[in-house]
Amino acid sequence: MALEAAANGTSMSTLSFHSRAQTCLQSQNAAGFKDVLPTRLPVSTRPHSRRHPYHSRLHLPRQFIASHRDTMNPCMHPSLLATHGQFLRYETGPFPETTLVPRFSLCGTVLHHDIRPPVPYGWDFDSDPEPEENEEDGGGAFEEDLPWEHKANERLDWRGRTTGIYASPDSWWGNGHRQRLVTLANSLEGNVSVLRAPESGMEYEVEATPVGEPESVPFAQINPSWMNVAFTDKPIACDQGTCDEMTRIWPFLEVQGKSEEGQYKFILDVDGNGWSGRFKRLITSNALIFKATIYPEWYTSRIAPWVHYVPIQVSYADLYDAVAFFREHDALASRIARAGRAWSRRYWRRTDMTAYLYR
Repeated sequence: MALEAAANGTSMSTLSFHSRAQTCLQSQNAAGFKDVLPTRLPVSTRPHSRRHPYHSRLHLPRQFIASHRDTMNPCMHPSLLATHGQFLRYETGPFPETTLVPRFSLCGTVLHHDIRPPVPYGWDFDSDPEPEENEEDGGGAFEEDLPWEHKANERLDWRGRTTGIYASPDSWWGNGHRQRLVTLANSLEGNVSVLRAPESGMEYEVEATPVGEPESVPFAQINPSWMNVAFTDKPIACDQGTCDEMTRIWPFLEVQGKSEEGQYKFILDVDGNGWSGRFKRLITSNALIFKATIYPEWYTSRIAPWVHYVPIQVSYADLYDAVAFFREHDALASRIARAGRAWSRRYWRRTDMTAYLYR
């Protein structure tokens, strides 16, 4: 109604808006985030099991991300409601505010209209002063970060805590975005379909090379050699019984030091309870960053997927295909890693955040 008034060049009183909003809200039987979806969308919001993850999308026809922001929208991708803790945690509600007020938030989904300022949280590397255009910079975001050509490990690396959704017998914790990732990457039973990456050749020939149908590969073969994904320390955000169950299901390793992380060419960044606070540090490193998220940030329209980082679906349906491709195409992976680092140092400075906040 506010947009209609603006389009017609008219105004509406605060009282009128509140009255119409209250009438609208009273007619709703809120049942979680699924209530925001158009009724024409054939969406099933209930996962298969509270403990066993939602992996059915791994066998669907292959798709890669064209617009990363669009993949964050449950109205366009209803499967997000069954695969991310942001939405799984609500059996009923949350209820919209009846009073129109500006709200500043550290992060929010595309369904929220909170004002998202640049967040200094996670600032781990001061990229000032801006590097010269022709500067050959082999340094990383931290001293232990090795140059690309010295990184010996080509497995996909991730470490984190059991955040994203509170785990209890009454929650769908096994389908949380982090929980599904660790289950998937450590599975040794069954198979996964993977597209065979075209062989490395001329730099620009890859674009026109058909890859054919995906091949079925045993998890027991691919996960140990491609994935280094695990939770750290011990379970958190869970009741005691569920915490004990988690320790029986997943490996819990020590927190990874920077010297170990600096040996990996490929690093995955995923959401936790909210947006990822480690992306600034990761994108400024010498590694190629794979990123899966539902939270747009202040820089989302300024950074380019496939140019500065590799966008990954929250379902992880494209994860193995992307890893397969860049393991085969080392030069292209290195180029994207360098581009991401250069972008971070030139366009994610403190001055950029300040300018975005006050303009």
